Amino acid sequence: MFYHGESSPDVGASVMAASPTKKSARRRCATTRSAQLRAGGIRLNCYLNCDGVGVGHLGGPQGHGTIVRLPVGCDTLEEVLIKTQQQLSLDSRMLYASELWKVDGTPIQTYKQLAQAAEEDAPVVVGCGEPFDGTRVPQDLLEFSREGGGRQGQQRVHKTLRERRTAALKEKAERVRVSGHGVNSEAVTIARTINIEQNREHVNEMRHKYMESLLIRAAQQESLMSSVKSNSEIHRMEAQESKARLEESRQIRMQELAAQRRLAKEEFSQKRQEALDNAKAQAAKVRSTTGGGKRSPSQRRAKSARPPRAAQPPAWVS
Repeated sequence: MFYHGESSPDVGASVMAASPTKKSARRRCATTRSAQLRAGGIRLNCYLNCDGVGVGHLGGPQGHGTIVRLPVGCDTLEEVLIKTQQQLSLDSRMLYASELWKVDGTPIQTYKQLAQAAEEDAPVVVGCGEPFDGTRVPQDLLEFSREGGGRQGQQRVHKTLRERRTAALKEKAERVRVSGHGVNSEAVTIARTINIEQNREHVNEMRHKYMESLLIRAAQQESLMSSVKSNSEIHRMEAQESKARLEESRQIRMQELAAQRRLAKEEFSQKRQEALDNAKAQAAKVRSTTGGGKRSPSQRRAKSARPPRAAQPPAWVS
């Protein structure tokens, strides 16, 4: 606390005396590994060749492709293909990334070409063993790549389109002025009449083409019906012939079975007759050896006078 009449010390001088004459160096944040990877990595916009460029496909790249970020340590095409395989989830679709192309079909064979394509922000087409399909590449992306790619390529293409559109409008305006519009009132009527006639001719031509297409379609339908009828008739005849062949083979088989049964019956009858003849011969032979086979009255009486045999008790009774 300072009283009245006392002089206050110089606060600024004391602060300057306490502070050093040289400014202390400020510590800056060191660059991290993740920041280096983000700054030096490559960013690719990849499309599958089998899905098309800019074409949505269920289960594959949607919308405008898949962004593949390559770290600094990835400096060969083999590592790039492995990263692309992982980012596009090609394992789930049983696909294997083996080639890289630009949208114009130029193959990317070195890492330098890949880095250049990434700098141009050009789409990269990923192939899985199949040839490059240029029909699936939109014309706008193809024109952008031909003009250098990236924002500059888009600007050049748009500028060219604007110039062409302006030139077409100027040419149309010149034709209108030459035809007399705005100067001669009859030119408008003549132009309208010419336009109506041209439209009428165009309608007649379209109607003629439509009628021709109807006639061609009717002829195609007629030829189709005739071919179907002829095929049906051929199939029916083939079925009848097959049925007749089966019936003939069945009749032949039945006749063969009947002949076999008849032969078997004749053989059985013959064997039976032979057996009867052999039995009669044996009986005649026995009768001839026993004297005709007749017993004398004394033999018959002796047999009848024999006492009957007593019944033998079974062995277990004793």
